[in-house]
Amino acid sequence: MKFEIDKDLTKKIAIFTLVGVNLIVIYAIVTNFQIVTNILARILAILNPIIVGMFIAMILEPFMSFFENKLPSFYSDKSKRIIALIISITILLLFIIVFLQILIPQLVESITKLANSTTDVFISNGDLRSILIDKLRLDPNFVNQIMISLNDLVAQLSKLLQSIVPSIIAYSVNIVKALISLILGLVVAVYLLLDKENFKLQVKRAFNALFNKVVVSKATDIYHMVIRMFNSFLIGKIIDSLIIGLLTFIVLSLFKIHYALLIAFIVGVTNIIPTFGPFIGAIPAVIILLLVDPIEALYFMGLILLIQQFDGNVLGPLILGDSVGLPSFWVLFSIILGGGLFGALGMFLGVPIFAVVYTLIRQEITKQLAKRQVDIHA
Repeated sequence: MKFEIDKDLTKKIAIFTLVGVNLIVIYAIVTNFQIVTNILARILAILNPIIVGMFIAMILEPFMSFFENKLPSFYSDKSKRIIALIISITILLLFIIVFLQILIPQLVESITKLANSTTDVFISNGDLRSILIDKLRLDPNFVNQIMISLNDLVAQLSKLLQSIVPSIIAYSVNIVKALISLILGLVVAVYLLLDKENFKLQVKRAFNALFNKVVVSKATDIYHMVIRMFNSFLIGKIIDSLIIGLLTFIVLSLFKIHYALLIAFIVGVTNIIPTFGPFIGAIPAVIILLLVDPIEALYFMGLILLIQQFDGNVLGPLILGDSVGLPSFWVLFSIILGGGLFGALGMFLGVPIFAVVYTLIRQEITKQLAKRQVDIHA
């Protein structure tokens, strides 16, 4: 007796098994979400130099290709690649060195002045008391209550400063780790750029060996889309933030706002984070200015609002254009989700990553609607 396999039944069993396995995996992830995120964070920490190297390679690749094409033809292709890479890295390092040489002394000076001025404010409590009583003729008992409140505030600030010291040490350690990752990342970027065609060929060979032509073609399209989105968004956002930082410094200097460079640096760095960046940067800047002159803090809030309106409506669209193609709600969603999972880095990278996912889902929905001959435009 010949035993026949029911193909439809086998297919249904395979589908139900696959769905069951997926449900079990999803349940395990949801019930152990913190453990999963910790494992992912650990993996990302280990792979950090590789990731940094990829970002550096993405930034340097256009410059390297430009110099490579401009070099005389009597150089061999290998020599052109090495010379172009050396020129690109040298320009990047020179830019960073000059930027830090200009920035760091000014930041140190600003922070020192800020600390001294804050101390002067606390020391002048006696002068403040005499002004309130003698010149403004306020009730001495009322003034005493004000001074008690001020002293309590100073005591709380002192405790806060003491609690900040361990954080400063931790940040210093993180800076050292970041420098090590940057150096290792630069080494990774050199290897990637010197042999970029070979790496692409290896990946292409592996995909063609493992998958059919349809999957390979789809993966290639996704790869080009990811590179395009990340290049346009990351490089564009960095350029945009540099311009905003410089513009903030110029405007604050013209209005003679204290610590213009320090505040401009904070604004420029936090501006890298989409949507929430300006607000994140404005908060410490306002606190700094409130310690010096509350009126200046008000001026600053007005000026930074104008600068951010210019960035959001003119500069940002001009540089970034529609680089990610995400509606406003999904931009907000990706920032909140990325920030909740991976902090500031997640807020920064959440937009281009989610843009890729959003585009793929949208393409699949459009494809399925076309198959069913449903005409719904979004």
